[in-house]
Amino acid sequence: MEKISSQNRLEYYKISSFIFLYFFTWSASIGLFAIWLGQKAELSGAVIGTVFAVNGIFSVILKPIYGYILDKIGMSKYLLYFVVVMSALMAPFFIYVYQPLLLTHTMVGIVVGAIYLSFAWYAGVAACESYADRYSRLNSMEFGQIRMWGSLGWAVASSFSGLLFNISPAYNFIMGSVTSLVMLAVLMSLKVDTQTSNADAVISKDKIVLKDVF
Repeated sequence: MEKISSQNRLEYYKISSFIFLYFFTWSASIGLFAIWLGQKAELSGAVIGTVFAVNGIFSVILKPIYGYILDKIGMSKYLLYFVVVMSALMAPFFIYVYQPLLLTHTMVGIVVGAIYLSFAWYAGVAACESYADRYSRLNSMEFGQIRMWGSLGWAVASSFSGLLFNISPAYNFIMGSVTSLVMLAVLMSLKVDTQTSNADAVISKDKIVLKDVF
């Protein structure tokens, strides 16, 4: 990362913290997802495979829509706020909505879960990484260094999420929701300056139209 001002360095720490917390939250909740589906939702191996297949379908559908929205709003943080709020709802969703639906109305639960998981993570990760990439270029930062914190966040959560899972998976989800609230505070404090010298190269003047998405 090239030499930057103290203010830019502070923003670098903020965007890096955001990416760290996002992947930390994702790892805490999804890292043991397949085990949770088998042990707590009592699904067979075949049904678990269906869960991941449907999740993939909704993710593929939602990613270009997120990309379209992000292109339209530029450096606005509205889409990230939505993703973070969805992430913060992790504990109540898994405990009070997702698990009961999978146990009683499996196919409905699979579809509802796929929609939620795609909004929060499977497609949400693309939106967060794309925004971080734009933010880094806007402020002359190295995206690779910022993204490294995401990998670290995943690893840190993985190092002890299994221990929490053995006590109760609910603790993993609660930890993820609490971490998401911290992530929300970091995002709110992140300053976006669209008047930098790199703005013209980062923020496209020619916006895509909806037909370009598909």
